[in-house]
Amino acid sequence: MKVNFSKFEAAGNDFIMIDDRKEQFPEEDETLVQKLCHRQFGIGADGVILIQNSSRGDYKMRIINADGKEASMCGNGLRCTAGFVADILKKKHSEFLIESLRAVHACTILEDEVHTELGRPILKEFSKHVEVGEFSYRVHLIDTGVPHAIMFVNSLEIPNFSATCRDIRNHPLFYPEGVNVNFAMITPDGELHVRVYERGVEGETLACGSGAAASSIAAKYIYKLESPIQVVFHSGQKLLCHLKEEDSSITSVSVEGPYRHVFDGKLEIDVI
Repeated sequence: MKVNFSKFEAAGNDFIMIDDRKEQFPEEDETLVQKLCHRQFGIGADGVILIQNSSRGDYKMRIINADGKEASMCGNGLRCTAGFVADILKKKHSEFLIESLRAVHACTILEDEVHTELGRPILKEFSKHVEVGEFSYRVHLIDTGVPHAIMFVNSLEIPNFSATCRDIRNHPLFYPEGVNVNFAMITPDGELHVRVYERGVEGETLACGSGAAASSIAAKYIYKLESPIQVVFHSGQKLLCHLKEEDSSITSVSVEGPYRHVFDGKLEIDVI
């Protein structure tokens, strides 16, 4: 079976985008997705996104991480989906409703950027102490479509970053789902700098939309940072997070940032 695909990236998170409105892609084939996402032996990506028909919105986004397992939502993937709909499917209007497994998200195209509504966050727990080896971390657990553990530090130059994040991601306290791991630092000029380790990718990524949102919420509650909050990732990629409040509670969060159509190609599924 031949399949057309497009490669998109949003703030450095890259995805293989497939128009699957006929629902023919073998989404249950984890090995296939792993091969497609492999950086050396495949196309290379943080995940595969299937665009399908939706009964609740204009389109449905199915995000399958590089490990072959489906995620409930992906902030940067959501922006790529809106960009794919606008650029590849040639839908000229600038606003779309994109359904994920988590919710229906309003997306607005702003030239080469997309504004996406992630919905109401789930504030699971603040200031939870987690022991990893000889270190103790003060962890804030926030779900912005997927669960994130946020830790504020004085420097993002963290020794053995990947190994430390892997231990937190797989910590028994977060079993069995695990968490995405975010180390964050606030600069004197009020920017929020973040490094993120994503489950499903099982490594550090250049950016993470839901991680930017979760880190912004933690910074708002703990350090009184005011919305909108500029989030700068270790790669230099930037996202702008808007927090909506009612009665001192954050009722919704949205993320604004770039997307880019990188290239197009064809797959022969049978020979991969």
